[in-house]
Amino acid sequence: VLAFRDIAPHAPIHILIIPKVRDGLTGISKAEERHYEILGRLLYTAKVVAKQEGLEDGYRLVINDGPSG
Repeated sequence: VLAFRDIAPHAPIHILIIPKVRDGLTGISKAEERHYEILGRLLYTAKVVAKQEGLEDGYRLVINDGPSG
């Protein structure tokens, strides 16, 4: 996965996490059972990045899906 800071952040800390290999996963609504490893890796990476950013008190995860997401 890749993790990088948003160029137009909506929060003091706004980091995007995306898969390097999507295997057809173009949105959470398109997820299939075969994507569980990709989805798990994304969530685990969020935890690692949060720790690196010093967010011990908590953090928020947002998943946008589709044009209205």
